[in-house]
Amino acid sequence: MRLLLIGCLVLALAGCGGGASGNSVEARSAGADCGNLKGIASLPPPSFVPTAGNWVVMGSSSAQGKGAALREDTWAARLDSAFGGYATVHNIAAVGQTTYHAMSSSCTAASDRPAPVAGHNFDAAISFAPALVIISFPSNDAALGWDVEESVANILSLRGLFAQANVPTIVLSSQPRALPAVNKRALLEFNLRLAPELGPCFVDVYTPLVDGAGMLDARYDSGDGVHPNSDGHQVIFEAIERTLESGRCVTVQGYSPR
Repeated sequence: MRLLLIGCLVLALAGCGGGASGNSVEARSAGADCGNLKGIASLPPPSFVPTAGNWVVMGSSSAQGKGAALREDTWAARLDSAFGGYATVHNIAAVGQTTYHAMSSSCTAASDRPAPVAGHNFDAAISFAPALVIISFPSNDAALGWDVEESVANILSLRGLFAQANVPTIVLSSQPRALPAVNKRALLEFNLRLAPELGPCFVDVYTPLVDGAGMLDARYDSGDGVHPNSDGHQVIFEAIERTLESGRCVTVQGYSPR
């Protein structure tokens, strides 16, 4: 089963069966009106080079650090430590956040969807004049039963808004979670839809964290079936670090890998 799940993701990343057809998803969600965003979901130039400065992490409870035994064990804290002296990581992630909470305050949410949350959304992130933003909304949208297309459109809208401000982003995949089968399928579909759109700026943390039943691997489970433990946070950090050090998404100017 684990091989099948990973195989499906690999096929989608390669564009072979399943996943996106190669046509860019329009950055418009049925639940949030952010104005005319047509075309901004396209990839920013891969030659864009962020300089040292403020990096912002935005997302939900896993990004905030829930599940880790110690604050310094969280993937955001590990990132701050690894790139300390080069970048300062500001973590505005919060428990319960969804992709709708993260939208700009200029976006109008539908009556049955949450409004953007000041202090944890696009406006809060951009207030740091960031050189890089790391986005992680691994499962709350799916847990609430929202359509995958909504979540994908919201992520692409966020990415496009940052691109308009000349701020590069990397986006983390979903994470495995103890959910009913239909919701677990949504976690996979989220990845299958986003990966072709984001290319090398998409960070797959689902594959190394999942077990053979589509759950969070016991080795990385903090005990609630939702949040990674300290070892799980290490896995996520390493995936982000590989993306940064590869230079395929962004080039971290003046930084030498350890």
